[in-house]
Amino acid sequence: MVSGESPGRKEPMLPQLLKFAGKVSIPSDDNDKRNFWLGAVAIRRDGCIVKAKNGAVMANSMSNNSTAFPPAHAEARCLKKAGRGAILFVARVNRKTKQLAMARPCHHCVKILYSYEVERCYFSISPNEYGVWTPESERIKLYDDNFTVE
Repeated sequence: MVSGESPGRKEPMLPQLLKFAGKVSIPSDDNDKRNFWLGAVAIRRDGCIVKAKNGAVMANSMSNNSTAFPPAHAEARCLKKAGRGAILFVARVNRKTKQLAMARPCHHCVKILYSYEVERCYFSISPNEYGVWTPESERIKLYDDNFTVE
């Protein structure tokens, strides 16, 4: 358990869940040429795990043609599936090195974290570090391992 966490809900698989979020981010085809990919995994209150990644939001227009809107952030997409009170894991993966990189939620996503009453949000900083966002404070802890997502 990370120091300062609530004793009721532990994340014993923290490194594995951040790695899983990284794997979720990797596109299924070679058409995505962005330098970084972002994925999110959440543990719902009932213990179910949900996932999402950055991508365009598709919607049907009046003419029944699918229209792609600007990309939605992985955090928001994942929390729509998870609901209130979830624990979120966000990872950014460098396309060339396949290593974890900085995935701190942007100010828009922080607002979403508050609105969904997220307990904690773990995010990758580098292959060896992760950060923890909570509604009360922000803390940074270090991993001992070197993560490569393949």
